[in-house]
Amino acid sequence: MFATETSAPPSGTASSEAELADASSESAESRRSRSRRGRESGVPAPLPATHPLSAVGLRKSTDLVIMVMPEKHQKVSLIQRRAVNVLLSVAQKIDRSEGGTTDRMYSIDLSTLEHDLGFKDDSNRRYIIDLIRQIAGLKFELGDGQHFHCGSVIAEIEVCFKTRTLRYSLPVGMRQKLLHPERFNYLKLVLLNHFTSHSSLLLYELVSCYASHPLKRTPAYPWQQLSTWLTGSSTPHATYREFSKLLARALDQVNDELDIERQLALE
Repeated sequence: MFATETSAPPSGTASSEAELADASSESAESRRSRSRRGRESGVPAPLPATHPLSAVGLRKSTDLVIMVMPEKHQKVSLIQRRAVNVLLSVAQKIDRSEGGTTDRMYSIDLSTLEHDLGFKDDSNRRYIIDLIRQIAGLKFELGDGQHFHCGSVIAEIEVCFKTRTLRYSLPVGMRQKLLHPERFNYLKLVLLNHFTSHSSLLLYELVSCYASHPLKRTPAYPWQQLSTWLTGSSTPHATYREFSKLLARALDQVNDELDIERQLALE
């Protein structure tokens, strides 16, 4: 169980859109520190608060926090999670500006996607194409003990190399939940890009679902379940001791992104 040691909800929730703007501003030293962490972990350095993405938010359904890969030996990666957040945000923005349609393809320039993911140029284009193929296989799983629902996060993806454009569609049965969710977290994409591991990003999205809860705490999850969620794998750590090391690192980074009055604690 995770709890926020504060009377105010942390940023990243539907009730704290204004706070997120404040959270995305940071000192130069903090940005340099996060940049070093990004290079050390092999992911793009976080985007600066002045980047155009800082003005973009995502109303992400709380049912979409947990995503899985179709094959048991595969893991959901940090970059895959970032990319899904970007694509969903673009789809929501287009839907709001055009009034919504029952069936359509959304599009984004490959260079824009690369930039939003933190890459400075197109030198990683081949990697991005591989990433796009992987995103097409991402699944969501929903269940409450009474029923089970599983499906694709993105229904269809196509890349036009001539126009350097990525086009994609959302699954028909999930379109309403993805574009107009009734229960959602309001997430600033520039803030999400500060996280340099899948475990810390997943943990932030997970706990922010309960930020507006009166008790300011999550349900008590079995550690094995948390292990698979944080690693993006279908297999948990062999021991709690191994898992606790990963969890400690994720907690530290999430707390780095929250101000001193809003800190997570494990209960």
